[in-house]
Amino acid sequence: MLEYMLKHIHQRDMLKLWKEFLIKFKHVLILDKEKGYVYLRSFLWYTDTKLLESQQPELEQVLAKNIA
Repeated sequence: MLEYMLKHIHQRDMLKLWKEFLIKFKHVLILDKEKGYVYLRSFLWYTDTKLLESQQPELEQVLAKNIA
């Protein structure tokens, strides 16, 4: 997951990156959930500055939809 995020961090569309990430690593996120979302929180912090403030509500919706 870390390698994927580092490889694609300069992608222009962060929402698209997050959508692809959540689909590709859904099985790993289940394990991360058991650990309190350690990795997911780190990736959110890492990509926060790359995401426009106006896109944050949409990212919240994407996260809620994919990790519920």
